[in-house]
Parts: sequence; structure tokens; C-alpha cells
Amino acid sequence: MSAHINQVARTETAHCRWFPGATTELRRLRTFVANHLDGCPQTPEAVLLADELATNVLEHTPSHHWSIGFLVSIWHIPDRQVRITVRDAGATMTAPHVTTPHLDAEHGRGLILVDTLATRWGTCTSWFGRETWFHLHCD
Repeated sequence: MSAHINQVARTETAHCRWFPGATTELRRLRTFVANHLDGCPQTPEAVLLADELATNVLEHTPSHHWSIGFLVSIWHIPDRQVRITVRDAGATMTAPHVTTPHLDAEHGRGLILVDTLATRWGTCTSWFGRETWFHLHCD
């Protein structure tokens, strides 16, 4: 027996917010993430990783312009997981990837944190920009 797509129960919920492209918005981003993960023990990690992805957007994409900005989505998905997505206006660099920065470097460790703390993460690019996401367990 097969189930029709319209008969499948949807258990995901989402919260989305657009942020202007400015570093001053990172505080609002952190508050937004924390407010929508009430009760999740990994909230500090989620806030940190969302902040890292948004910082990368502001440093490496056209989304650093105030009027362009970036979109953050928080998905509560089955199995007590959360998926946080940061969508930008298109990257000017290659796809996000983990690098090994020089010991004295002040930058280059954000995706190391994402790779270490997230249960999964990835990126996809389309005609309207790039989406970088991560999953965390909330149990």
C-alpha cells in the first residue's frame, strides 16, 4: 500500500525572518534563534552556528548590503531535531567549505565549528542565491 502525498502528516514547523545586511543585525539574529528554540538544550550551539553562518554571508556575499540582507529559517523537524538555514543573495566565492586556517589567523574557523557541532550541514546554490544549513538534535 502506498500513501498519497496529501495524506502524509506534516510535523515540521518553521519560523522565518529577513535581516538587513549589517553586522548590527547579528544581535537580532541571535535573539531570533534563541527565542524559537525554547527548551532545546543545544540552543547555545544553535545560536553560535547561526551567527557563524550569518557572519560568513555578510563577509563573502552581496547580502552585506543593507537593502539586500539575508533570510534565516528555523525548522523543527521530526526526531527532536532543528534545521537552521541562512539564505543569501549569491556568493562571490566558492561554496562554503571547511579550511584549516593558520594558527595566527583571526578568521576561518566558523565552518570548523559548524562541522564539529552540527549533526549534519550542507549548502545548495540556485538562481536566487545560496542556502547553507545545519541540523542539531534538541534532546
